[in-house]
Amino acid sequence: MPTLTFRHASASKASTVIDYRTPPNPVPRNTSPHYFLTPHKADMPVPSDHASDHAPARSDGEKPSLLKRAATPAAAGYWFALFVGTHIPNPQMLIGEHVSDKVLHFSAYFGLYLVLATRIRILHGTWPTMKQTIILAAMTSLYSAFDEITQGIPIINRYPDIMDAVADCVGVVAAIFVVGLVDWSEKRIR
Repeated sequence: MPTLTFRHASASKASTVIDYRTPPNPVPRNTSPHYFLTPHKADMPVPSDHASDHAPARSDGEKPSLLKRAATPAAAGYWFALFVGTHIPNPQMLIGEHVSDKVLHFSAYFGLYLVLATRIRILHGTWPTMKQTIILAAMTSLYSAFDEITQGIPIINRYPDIMDAVADCVGVVAAIFVVGLVDWSEKRIR
């Protein structure tokens, strides 16, 4: 933004800098010179009246879209459903004997990573960076270990299995590959 700076000596012999910036477009008609020196509503942060507004405020003062507001609760809901689903006593009664436990674990953690990566995409406009990918992979893998350990609680009537944790991690790696492929193809199209 081009600026024009004037310096003048004040009564205390100190130098004062006045910055006259070019006005934003469109310029209101019949405005005084002070219009360009005062902050405007669009430039000021919007205070939040609600403690539940977790999404960052937009620069134009509008509330985030419904999709942005729903991204975090949806991810938390999926994660909670995953926790409940992996801690139901005697799951064979619900899913039957013909379904492989490892396929369920793979699918659940594949979905968990996709939901978390999509949340980042919705909130920040980009798929996870390498650093975010590593953090998400570590977080979901550690949760997988926690999940298997807590299945060993006697009241749950489930048994921890290291191969379930391996299936979880393979699901996360497969989801990382899919998200990376989608990100690469989106960048190639642009």
